[in-house]
Amino acid sequence: MLITGADIAGVMNSYALPAFRIFAVFSIAPVLGTRIVPMRVRLVIAIAVGIAVIPLVAQTREVPAEVMAVVPEVVMELVIGLAIGFALRLVFAAIELGAQVISLQMGLGFAELIDPQGGASVPTLSQFYVMLSTLMFLALNGHHMLIELLAQSFIWLPIGADGITGQGLQAVVGFGAKVFQGAVAVALTATVAMVSVNLLVGVMNRAIPQFNMFIAFPGTILLGLMVIAFSLSGLMTQLKMLTDAALTMLRFGVLEGGV
Repeated sequence: MLITGADIAGVMNSYALPAFRIFAVFSIAPVLGTRIVPMRVRLVIAIAVGIAVIPLVAQTREVPAEVMAVVPEVVMELVIGLAIGFALRLVFAAIELGAQVISLQMGLGFAELIDPQGGASVPTLSQFYVMLSTLMFLALNGHHMLIELLAQSFIWLPIGADGITGQGLQAVVGFGAKVFQGAVAVALTATVAMVSVNLLVGVMNRAIPQFNMFIAFPGTILLGLMVIAFSLSGLMTQLKMLTDAALTMLRFGVLEGGV
């Protein structure tokens, strides 16, 4: 049986190129693309998603059969997948940054653990927020929304299209500002409370030099934990807003804008 260049191009278009986009998403996406999920499990999920989305795969032009000519197509599929996963990863980066600000205000910045998702050393409170946000993300069916967006990306930005435009990449980079906005929203309540407590402690220490700072320090931590307990109810709202903003940006700013 003779394998022609058209056969190779057909296989690349139907299986190989979509696989590069799918694997790129699952290599960096939140929850499914973290170190918590073993590589074999990620591979199985990516293959299952690939089999499910193959009927949606379309092309706008013929994919060349030459190896070197296919390289730009592979790179573009990787860029599209990484953009999708990176934008959603920024949602969790915003929450982690906000929790780090709270830790510094409470005096718990020195208590650190290894983050199983990113492998870096982060404050314990940040890890608590990230783990809680992960559970909330799953409760909001965020993983389903991610897979749905990935499947629809083959409709909005088919194989062989021009790929992500400069405006689309600029939209992904500009979404990085949401990290700081989300961090402020997450940390605002606790930060205001901690600043007020620190001002009160400073005034008391100024008025009463004998004021024992060893009592003020655990008191600040205790009050901070109480404020966190009351403010956690708004964490799901912030997570949902950031997730919706990321999905909207990806759809209208990156995927549909690249057609």
